[in-house]
Amino acid sequence: MKIELLSGAAGWPLVQPLEALVYTPEVLKTWVGRDVKWAQADQRALVRTDEGLLVSHAGAFVRQSEWDGLPVKLGGIGGVVTHPGHRRQGYARAAIKRALTWLHDEPAVAFALLFCEPHNVPYYAKQGWQGFEGAVIVRQPGGTGPFTLFHAMTLAIRNRNALRGTLDLRGEPW
Repeated sequence: MKIELLSGAAGWPLVQPLEALVYTPEVLKTWVGRDVKWAQADQRALVRTDEGLLVSHAGAFVRQSEWDGLPVKLGGIGGVVTHPGHRRQGYARAAIKRALTWLHDEPAVAFALLFCEPHNVPYYAKQGWQGFEGAVIVRQPGGTGPFTLFHAMTLAIRNRNALRGTLDLRGEPW
């Protein structure tokens, strides 16, 4: 396995074909996130097989946000996808771990946030993520409001983790 970290813009053309394998037109017809305007990652962790095939991706985000009305520098993990033929081999975990390392290296990031579908909650919980029991406010083309389509989970970065309250992302979800 080979892992690289690229800027969000440089990595996007590489990730698009992988996302197309995961989010086929059939999947997109019923996927709850299909109409969401998602933020673009600041950095992208890409995992390749030893033969060079891109098999997994995790985006990393850093944003000045608000937690219960106070400023907080928030990290994020999003856009996690793995090639359908290469799942359950640790590739996504490796991509997430690399993205989290970048977040740990970013100054003043208090904690990380991700959004996931209900069936993925146990997967992230095994990696130390905890459910966020509060409101997450995001921006979308139709306005600003609570983001309730996915489960929010947080992970401490600098010994500070948010488990409840109101998080205003001051932008689009990831």
